Amino acid sequence: MKLDITQQLKFDRKRNEWTGNITHPFGSNSIELAIEVIDSTVNLIDKTKLVENVFNEYDEIMLILYRYIFERYSSTDYKKTFEEIRKMYFLCAITLKADSLSWWIVLEPNFDVPSVYNRSNIG
Repeated sequence: MKLDITQQLKFDRKRNEWTGNITHPFGSNSIELAIEVIDSTVNLIDKTKLVENVFNEYDEIMLILYRYIFERYSSTDYKKTFEEIRKMYFLCAITLKADSLSWWIVLEPNFDVPSVYNRSNIG
């Protein structure tokens, strides 16, 4: 999958990172993207290819993350089915660290599904 993200990013000198919101290729929300660099002269081509690879492997990565969340819930009083977990969380942010090896991938809970974060909806 080819993403045209470089034109959507702005350099933050204070944090030495390129940041911006990109369109989620598989969902309706936008995703906060941050690419950390040593300085503003770093070529982003290789780093954007790594981000593209995340979306090429999107289903597999999300499956791993959802399984991890499911396992964490299963040892609590808030047990959820795997399908409930999938509905509950969505991808909202990705950060590629300056070493190009480390990632921060952030999932947030939806507000329109029952969750431990939205106590009024817990049944």
